[in-house]
Amino acid sequence: MKKLLSLIILLAMALSAQQVKSDRQVKLEKSLMAPCCYGGAIYDHESAVAFQMKEEIAGMISNGMSDAQILSHYESRYGEKILASPKATGFNLAAWWVPLGIVVISILIFSVYITGLRKRSLPSSAQPAKSPVSTHPKSSAAASNSTDDVSDRVERELNELKKNY
Repeated sequence: MKKLLSLIILLAMALSAQQVKSDRQVKLEKSLMAPCCYGGAIYDHESAVAFQMKEEIAGMISNGMSDAQILSHYESRYGEKILASPKATGFNLAAWWVPLGIVVISILIFSVYITGLRKRSLPSSAQPAKSPVSTHPKSSAAASNSTDDVSDRVERELNELKKNY
């Protein structure tokens, strides 16, 4: 029991001895890539170079350097690839605008596709019927018959709709 208690106390002391990072330092560490492999930000990286950079950043912050000055220092030392986000200038603008363009074009293609599907899926009976009434005087009997046909057709379609809903 005493060993468990002493272990908990040692763990608590070790955790309290760790340096508490400011939000500013965390933001800067997340803004810089680890130069050993460029596989992640130095904030998450466990390499010796990343630990050295974290200590340097803490020192630069305590010396009163601005975020821009700190980022500029590492950029001049390692090149632009050290930055986690590319600068929004020149060719790098493509990294910001191309994904947006792809999304817009995808939405347009999808909307055209859906519109085409809707037009093709409408049954021919849903299209407006042509007027069966003729202006010819001898075709009054035929007009009466075609009016009856239209009425029957409307009744059938209403019944189908009732069945489907």
